[in-house]
Amino acid sequence: ASVGKMSLERYITDYSLPDDETLLRICSVLSVSPDYIKGMSDAKLLSEPITKVPIFSEFPGKVTGKEDIREIEAIGHITGNYSKSDMELCYFVIAKDDSMIYAKIGAGDKVLINPSAPIESGSLAAVSVDGGEAKIRRVYIDGGKVRIKEESTFPKIDEYDTTKHKITFLGSVVFVI
Repeated sequence: ASVGKMSLERYITDYSLPDDETLLRICSVLSVSPDYIKGMSDAKLLSEPITKVPIFSEFPGKVTGKEDIREIEAIGHITGNYSKSDMELCYFVIAKDDSMIYAKIGAGDKVLINPSAPIESGSLAAVSVDGGEAKIRRVYIDGGKVRIKEESTFPKIDEYDTTKHKITFLGSVVFVI
């Protein structure tokens, strides 16, 4: 789970708590639910185990079903148990640059994308404009306008009128490793 011995000892003794990303990695390695680790549930194992979530170097096209994911060649997989059945549509994509560094997404990070999760204004999402390359950005939706924002030292914010541009949301960002 990429957790040091001292950190693990602090978590076990309740001296400190892991952040959400670390907690998910620990849960994945132990094949237990976060609620079980936190002592909030007696249900140790997650109810719907999924053993492999694929990793892609590029965003796949629109994912609408399990077949879409199965037909794409993955460069690897991250194994674990996840509680939602729609996780079968999820995939990891590798971030290419540091344009989202203030959202804690840097070059080389693996970003879990859920294509079936709704996109809300202010959320992180995988988005493509006019069929171009998909990118991870913070999106703001206001009627017929969509603002797409980088989160870096010099953030770029683009605004699009949805009557003039085709905005395609490929999914919500679930978490980052």
